[in-house]
Amino acid sequence: MKQKRYILIEYTDDVIDGPPCNWPEILRGVVKVGNWVDITREKVDGDFRTLVRLAKKWRNRIELKPLKSFAIELIMAHVLAKNGKDGSIEKRFRDFLLYVAQSELKEVITFPENGKVSPTFTDPVVILDPVCNTNNVASRISDDARKEIVAAAMEAWETANFASTEDDIEVWKELFGPRFKVKEEA
Repeated sequence: MKQKRYILIEYTDDVIDGPPCNWPEILRGVVKVGNWVDITREKVDGDFRTLVRLAKKWRNRIELKPLKSFAIELIMAHVLAKNGKDGSIEKRFRDFLLYVAQSELKEVITFPENGKVSPTFTDPVVILDPVCNTNNVASRISDDARKEIVAAAMEAWETANFASTEDDIEVWKELFGPRFKVKEEA
């Protein structure tokens, strides 16, 4: 059964200090983000959740703390929108790793929902929140952390590529841990 997360928001007419987005948009965005991920999952790729889980499992296994969950989801959505949903889950996961490695996370990641993006960002990694084009969800990733993420993705892509070529579950376990299992297709 799918669990839903809800955030209780109390509306106020008081002036709220905060980020560059105006607060009513942010408050609507809290509701929209969950819907955006659900729509993306169904529109772009039915395996979106599985692919994100694989990426998070990889990130957790190597303790790559600067790469946050929402950033992973947005990078995955970007890669799937760019490359399509053809191929196996392992191919699409390799595409995610290869994108991170080859782009070095220097490309600004935006979405059609962002509309016209006018702010200029100076952060080493820029991944725009689909519901608020002034919110860089990767703003806390330093240049050293970006390089660490890129190097880890390149190494993981090489391992995943070898695991796919050899069809070797033991090599996949190097990425995901000793308890990693593959569900056989029926």
